[in-house]
Amino acid sequence: MQFVLLIIHADPERWNSLTTDQRNAVHEACGVWHQELVDKGVAVHAVGLQPPDTTAVVRRKDGSVFVTDGPFSESKEVIGGFEIIDCASKEEAIAIAKRFPALDAGAIIEVRPAVTGPCRD
Repeated sequence: MQFVLLIIHADPERWNSLTTDQRNAVHEACGVWHQELVDKGVAVHAVGLQPPDTTAVVRRKDGSVFVTDGPFSESKEVIGGFEIIDCASKEEAIAIAKRFPALDAGAIIEVRPAVTGPCRD
């Protein structure tokens, strides 16, 4: 069963208060965590995202398509990346998410089952 672990920067002020060395240490620990998932054969795909100020949002409103800069949400929380894993259960996916090193730096992980077949209501 595949799950998407959405990596959310929940507290940008906390992250920005870290020194460059501290942020680099978190990134390095996250790389080790990801490599462990690869070594166990659980990792399917992972992507980190550029900062929110690089975002373009495309939407349709009143029959016209608009493109705006920046993230859609006005929230401080932004998606920083995601990891797709293949494991036996939601409990296993949650156990993997609990070991994500950036939790200590204010990140949160949303664990969501992936749709792997045709989309049907």
